[in-house]
Amino acid sequence: MSALVLEIKEHKDKQLEDFTFDLIHDAGMSCDDIGELPHHISTETEIKDLTKCMENTLSLLPYPLMITVARSSWDDYCPKYQVENIQKLTVDVLRTVYKNKLQIQLDFEET
Repeated sequence: MSALVLEIKEHKDKQLEDFTFDLIHDAGMSCDDIGELPHHISTETEIKDLTKCMENTLSLLPYPLMITVARSSWDDYCPKYQVENIQKLTVDVLRTVYKNKLQIQLDFEET
């Protein structure tokens, strides 16, 4: 991770005079004119269909070195009552695709 930070710092001086780390943070934020998230709450069927699509997609890709997943629950992008189920389905897909090659580290704070 420190190599990534060093690379960002190196390129910021060369390419973007107005660069700030807030730009990176804001790029990952889901903001809109209304200010209320989410606009669409997925049904259980939609969530299961999407996780199946994720499984199919991952099975076609080369083995990754690392996977990170954002729960997006603090900002209510993902409704709090759906977070645990989506996380479980996601981890189940990762276990199915990567079998015994997977080491899972959950690192989040309960809300």
